[in-house]
Amino acid sequence: MQMTSTRADRGAPDMAGQMFVGSGHMRMNMASAGRESAIITDFATKTTDILMLQQQMYVEHKAGDMSGRGPGNMTQDLKPYDPENPCANQSELTCKKIGVEEVSGRTCDHWEITHKDGTVSNVWIDQKLHFPIKTVSQNSTLLLTNIKEGEPRRQPLPDPR
Repeated sequence: MQMTSTRADRGAPDMAGQMFVGSGHMRMNMASAGRESAIITDFATKTTDILMLQQQMYVEHKAGDMSGRGPGNMTQDLKPYDPENPCANQSELTCKKIGVEEVSGRTCDHWEITHKDGTVSNVWIDQKLHFPIKTVSQNSTLLLTNIKEGEPRRQPLPDPR
């Protein structure tokens, strides 16, 4: 997948990259403001490792522990969802199905998600992949394009030099 996103708050830069989703894991290779990073999420352990390639360092977070404006925080809602109820097992959320729409050439269920603090976001979940293709919140928009289904393959990290 190719990924582009924009953040409306505080002039955060756009990000572009690739995303690879397999059974239980997701990896995003991204570039933003001249820096490259890789974000690896383990859905089973609910951990995210953010690799900062130029700095040759990484940070590991548990789900929900990330604060601030970093790429890991922006993408924390990128995960497989129950297609019948994206809010299942999340007592802090309520979901309302808006309808069915096509996004990036994919048939998606459009859901409005209300958080317990009153903030509202919209998520378009691919009916086949059960994965969000587009998310829109007050502070950000994320859109996945050029989606290609296939078996995951080894993807080397870019050379930080």
